[in-house]
Formats: sequence, structure tokens, C-alpha cells
Amino acid sequence: MTRAVRRSELTETEAMELSAYVERLTPKDLGKGRPGPGLRGRPSLTAGSTKHSPSIHVRLPEPLYRRLSRRAGRRGTTVSAVVREILQEHAPPSR
Repeated sequence: MTRAVRRSELTETEAMELSAYVERLTPKDLGKGRPGPGLRGRPSLTAGSTKHSPSIHVRLPEPLYRRLSRRAGRRGTTVSAVVREILQEHAPPSR
């Protein structure tokens, strides 16, 4: 079932078709799932490690986010990678 939905709601017929499709799925259709312990989620940012990489959440003014987003686009990377680079350049060295 492949179809682009361009509106916010499904018709009753579309909802019934989608429901029937999902009910027919088997575990084989869904794949193996996530790997075992230590490998769940995204890869560690620490080279050679499978340990969890801590994360932070920061709220930004819209103009600053747009600047970061444009910089990331020019570099072909993500906003997160740009923020990590800036923090590495400006954070005090480890002791």
C-alpha cells in the first residue's frame, strides 16, 4: 500500500484499508527489530565505545536556530554536529 496523503484526515474507506493492511502484517514483515543490549539507539559519539552519549536539550531564539541550520546546510551536516563543533571549540579543556 503506497500512497501519498496530502490532507490531514483519512476517509473511512482509507482507514479501513490501512487497518486491514496492518492486521495482515507478520513479524517477518516487520524485520528483526533493534539489536541486543548495548547497541540500542544511535551509535555512541565516543570512538570505540558502545556507551551511551549524553544529550542536552536547548531552546534557542528562532534567528539563532536559523543561522545554525543554514551553517549546517552549507556544510552538509546536522545542526547537532554544528553545535558539538562549536562547544568543542569554546568549552574549557578537560582536566
